[in-house]
Amino acid sequence: MNETNVTTEVAVIDEREGGTSASSALFDKLCEGRHQAQKGRADIKTEDAEFGNQIHAALAVGDPSKLDTGQLSVYETIGEITADLMVSVFGTDIDKAKVFRERRFKVGVLQGPGMSIRFKHSAKPDYVARLGGKALIIEFKTLPGDVPIAPTNMQLRDQAVLVAGELLCNEVYTAVAQPLVTHSPDMCLYNKESLKQAEQEMFTRVRNSNKPDAKRTAGEKQCQFCLARVDCPEYQTFAQSLLPTPVQMMGVPVKDWTDEQRAKFMDGKVVAQRWLDETYAQLKVLLKEDPECVPGYRI
Repeated sequence: MNETNVTTEVAVIDEREGGTSASSALFDKLCEGRHQAQKGRADIKTEDAEFGNQIHAALAVGDPSKLDTGQLSVYETIGEITADLMVSVFGTDIDKAKVFRERRFKVGVLQGPGMSIRFKHSAKPDYVARLGGKALIIEFKTLPGDVPIAPTNMQLRDQAVLVAGELLCNEVYTAVAQPLVTHSPDMCLYNKESLKQAEQEMFTRVRNSNKPDAKRTAGEKQCQFCLARVDCPEYQTFAQSLLPTPVQMMGVPVKDWTDEQRAKFMDGKVVAQRWLDETYAQLKVLLKEDPECVPGYRI
């Protein structure tokens, strides 16, 4: 698992227009209250994110001239993987396929039967190719790390539904191009029946995420990039629960820990350290506002 340092918070134009998105599909399923909790909060950028964003920007326009050596290698390999996938899906007709790069696909999800309110939901696939009633969606991942393969990837699942609906396709192939993991990614095929099932599941999740009283459920995956975690009670309780208890571990030399205790420490280290760092940062902010709010401590 990679650890990254948060560098800046940046207010950006919200292309999602306040709606849910395919990129958060898994996280919204795990925590229904996540979408509501993050509304109006500034985005957070990290060094790793910037590395990947620059490659994505180059892929979108086909110009790698501003990339460094490491980025260029990833860029070129993604191009090779994409070419192979295109041949697998369209064969010798690849030149006839229309390609969409970083186009946002949108849908309005009705609040319920007989209601007129629609919840906005969208997806912005990195690469979509369409020929006739067939489409190929490729999501570019520029870093190593655990990314669900196409058959289990909920982001791609949503993208398949939105692309099929807007481009009128009845077959949609999806794949993850992640060159630092594999050069031969698995593909997943959605037909008319599986697209309909995926659509219903997506609609249910979007409705649940837009409930004013949507329940928050903390966990490592859904909290890792959540913008609301710094003041979310559920996250605070979850993160603190991962800290080793003084009686069981902190009062015992590390060399005397059991195998289970060592495993517990490693399992919780990343989340617990993030919570400690974020709590310390919040205390510094409070001390700037009120130098007496933490007795015995100064900035």
